[in-house]
Amino acid sequence: MLKYELRFFNRAALIAVLSAATYFIASLILNSVFGVDGSLAAQCAIILSAAVSYLGHSWFTFSVDAANSQRIIRFVLSFALTSLISWTVTAMLIPYWALKYWQGLFIVAVIVPAFNYVFLRLAVFRLP
Repeated sequence: MLKYELRFFNRAALIAVLSAATYFIASLILNSVFGVDGSLAAQCAIILSAAVSYLGHSWFTFSVDAANSQRIIRFVLSFALTSLISWTVTAMLIPYWALKYWQGLFIVAVIVPAFNYVFLRLAVFRLP
């Protein structure tokens, strides 16, 4: 049982890192290179990151059919919550705490994968 959980955790962590890196890099490129407002850049990046996360977890972490409508609905809920986290940090906490933009992205890149690990395991994919 522990071996199964460790295998799952390692695979989930790999996808989480890939998804977080996608978010961080895409947001920085949109903001720094293309001049997109920080909050909008973060929201665009979270959409791309969500696609990487869902497909990666479906195919690699859990080895399930990505086209399952119930999983997609539950994942959309998780996406809405991660979008709220991203927006809250980039639009509200960065200015309030006078953080640099990259520091706010780092906060999001840590919080979102941790949230997703728990939510995907318990609610989206519901594996035994």
